[in-house]
Amino acid sequence: MDSKTQRIYLAGALAFVIGMAVEIFNGRNIVEAFFPAIFFSILVEVIIAVLVWIYGYSERKGYSGWLGIVLVFFFNFPGLLVMLLLPRHRSGG
Repeated sequence: MDSKTQRIYLAGALAFVIGMAVEIFNGRNIVEAFFPAIFFSILVEVIIAVLVWIYGYSERKGYSGWLGIVLVFFFNFPGLLVMLLLPRHRSGG
């Protein structure tokens, strides 16, 4: 298992623990808190997976990985389209 996959699983596990703690703190028992916590962890895993993918994609195109994250994180779908349509970066002209 590579480090990217480990990051996604770790983020999901941490989100599940946080989701369970928040739901129990809000007055639900463990059984009632389970499904909202699962939904929250899946949502976090999908977001982290998209950010990891766009980071690697922008680095493969020759740009900084953070440019891809900023475009997708702040501009959402239009930012993703901009990142996909950017030409490959050529150094040395």
